[in-house]
Amino acid sequence: MVIRKGELHDTEGVTELFKEFHDESLNEYGVNFDIECAKGAWQKHYQESLVAIKDGKVIGIIAGTLVSFGLEGRQMFQELVWFVTKKQRRYGVLLLRAMEEKLKSVGISSIVMSHMTNSKSEKIEKLYDKMGYKMLEVHYVKDLS
Repeated sequence: MVIRKGELHDTEGVTELFKEFHDESLNEYGVNFDIECAKGAWQKHYQESLVAIKDGKVIGIIAGTLVSFGLEGRQMFQELVWFVTKKQRRYGVLLLRAMEEKLKSVGISSIVMSHMTNSKSEKIEKLYDKMGYKMLEVHYVKDLS
């Protein structure tokens, strides 16, 4: 398994992961999957991403965006997606640690991670706690259509 910077040519493999993530985590919230939107999201954020590759296939991704923390102006990395295909999930922590190291190497001192509040939330909360993360806030969503 290799972890490397995301590249534009990873679009197809990453889009497959986005679909798997949707089916596993977002579908229950009434979120639709739009393949063109998924491709566009990757094209917009691939430069701030890492991918895990095994046997020539994208098996994991962590991507986000740099944002300014409003009260002090410091740059932070806001995770948009962190997902590893179910069969390769054991590589997830390696992917997250690689992103932490990449960010540190370019002077970014904070990372904001999130998780879906579904059946895995206790497991993810324990993992974040073990890795030194602190809960910051909880978000709620309401469909207004």
